[in-house]
Amino acid sequence: MKYFQALADIRNHYDDILRYFDSTKFGHQLLETLGIKHTEEDFILEEREVLRYLIGCQHMFVHDANATKPSLDVVERCFNRHLWFLENIHQCNAYNVNKHPSKLIQNQYKACRHYLFQFSLPAWYKKLPNEILTIDKKHSSILN
Repeated sequence: MKYFQALADIRNHYDDILRYFDSTKFGHQLLETLGIKHTEEDFILEEREVLRYLIGCQHMFVHDANATKPSLDVVERCFNRHLWFLENIHQCNAYNVNKHPSKLIQNQYKACRHYLFQFSLPAWYKKLPNEILTIDKKHSSILN
């Protein structure tokens, strides 16, 4: 697994998006700026779970609740949505990614492209674990 920090940054961006749903004063306007309808909150939650799962794959545990392997369409939707954000808000695209002034944006763009490619490979997807356990459940299964 690669791009751990970029995945964490993307997940933080999704956390911000979820906060916009709760903010009625300016949140809905910010969502519109990002091209997100206020009815898409469930999609955003699913996409955030993709990031939690991938970070869990790197740690081999997750916090709070077990993370299950995401479906391919949710993964694709997650990374394509973030690519749209990077291209339209930060003007980072395939032609200028290495010249973009922010290394964080560069790494997020490269992470999205990397995982879109990796998830397009059936053998790679098949090798991923079906579920990432919380640390408590992981240790309790070892002790039993």
